Amino acid sequence: MDIDATVEHLAELLERPLVLYDVDLNVAAYSAHDADVDEARRLTILSRRGSTTVRDMLRASGAAHASAPVRLPAADGVPERVAVAVRHDGQLFGYLVWVEPGAASEVPGAVGELVDRFGPDLGRLLAVRALDNQESRLRVRMLVSDLVSDDAARRVEAARVLVADGVLPSAAEYTGLVIVAPGVGGSSAAQRRTALESALAGLARSMREAVAGAVIGARAVAVLAHGPGRSPTQGRPPARDGVLLGMGAPVHELSDTVSSVRQARLAVRGGELDPGRYGPVVSWDDLGLDRLLLQLPLERLTVEDLPASVAQLVDPASGPDLANTLDVYLDCGADGQETARRLMIHRSTLYYRLDRARKVTGADLHDGAVRRELHTGLRVARLAGILPLSPAD
Repeated sequence: MDIDATVEHLAELLERPLVLYDVDLNVAAYSAHDADVDEARRLTILSRRGSTTVRDMLRASGAAHASAPVRLPAADGVPERVAVAVRHDGQLFGYLVWVEPGAASEVPGAVGELVDRFGPDLGRLLAVRALDNQESRLRVRMLVSDLVSDDAARRVEAARVLVADGVLPSAAEYTGLVIVAPGVGGSSAAQRRTALESALAGLARSMREAVAGAVIGARAVAVLAHGPGRSPTQGRPPARDGVLLGMGAPVHELSDTVSSVRQARLAVRGGELDPGRYGPVVSWDDLGLDRLLLQLPLERLTVEDLPASVAQLVDPASGPDLANTLDVYLDCGADGQETARRLMIHRSTLYYRLDRARKVTGADLHDGAVRRELHTGLRVARLAGILPLSPAD
């Protein structure tokens, strides 16, 4: 029997609705149930994934290390459950979970016997499923790598296979995404990879568009297939702790996604260099002038590369407030009232700082060309790390 038939047959023998999770708490199979099933089970089946509450319940119960069924006390609206670890050759591959009537500390012996009898079959089936998933992920990784390679022929072939294999549909538009995990930068490579894999899985669950992605090196690359005129910026994926997501502009041909991914990489770079401005989800459309500035060799720029007026502003001898104040003032279109509000200072303090900036730089802030030079120079200085992020960032 396959995994669905095995779970259904066991559920009939036990007379209890079952859910079989893999080790990552994705729903591998579930049995039929009557109309009065509890809400937690219904939501689990709809989402095809165990909730954070269920994960915490399993961890607290020690089910992963138990050889017999264990009770999961009710928590956060999830009724009491019973769980048993499912193993193959001693390795944990998932959990079988069900509601056990009554308040006994141990499940009935007949139930335990049936679970013991079917456990090896479920473990073998989950192991096969895990192997299939691993091979599928490896194949998708190779195809996505080819799709964003420098070789045009490889891109065309990868696009053809992704559609032919049903990984992505033939769609009107495709958008490239890039995900990095700066929030776990001090962690091991395995931890960063886990964070990126989790972010990819979360992206696939949260977006209504079809998604294909893979972790490639220190970042994850994904492609969204969507209808005409519906950019993913209209339904941005939710922010996830520890990761930063960049989105490129849509393209019409899947084989052209490499250009959208390049834009997504620049968007991610902007988010890394100025998180206060962009936040955890950044699109190509957000960048404005930074589309150009982020392509500069920012890591090689020094204060000597800046216009003289900007170099004077960022000089520590000028004080810590002048450059940031002038930057915000120019961001606000030289609106003193709005600048004071953003900086949370009195307008007299603002005008004092602006007067000092004029004296330090010798610049006429009424001159549009001068304001452009200062504004652009300060932006480059901030992206290059010469001008530190303001305290508000």
